Amino acid sequence: MRKLILLVIILAAPCVMAASDTEIVSAVKQRAENGFFPKDVKVVSVKEVNFFPDDRDTAYARFGNVCGKAEISKDESKATLVFIAPVVEKASQISIDVPTIYDLSKQGEIAEKDIQNRCK
Repeated sequence: MRKLILLVIILAAPCVMAASDTEIVSAVKQRAENGFFPKDVKVVSVKEVNFFPDDRDTAYARFGNVCGKAEISKDESKATLVFIAPVVEKASQISIDVPTIYDLSKQGEIAEKDIQNRCK
């Protein structure tokens, strides 16, 4: 009976492990392409996207920020924006909070400070 219980624990253990960095980044990229911006804004590309875990991050639940750049266009205007999206992953559910979005051409100094604090 003990061997059976041990076998069940060993086989079930990988199922309760948290999402990988790649899975988190993929989820945020998809949301950035389809949900960070208003419908009339076209997302041209999403790049340089990385997950930065915080001090609460464990093998069973992931906490941190995903930071990246999005090239967008609306009518004739184009911009490259930086985003910082807080992420929590528990029980195989990735929750992406409302991102902070910066236009480096207008908010460069503020953005650099926030990026240094939250994307490390």
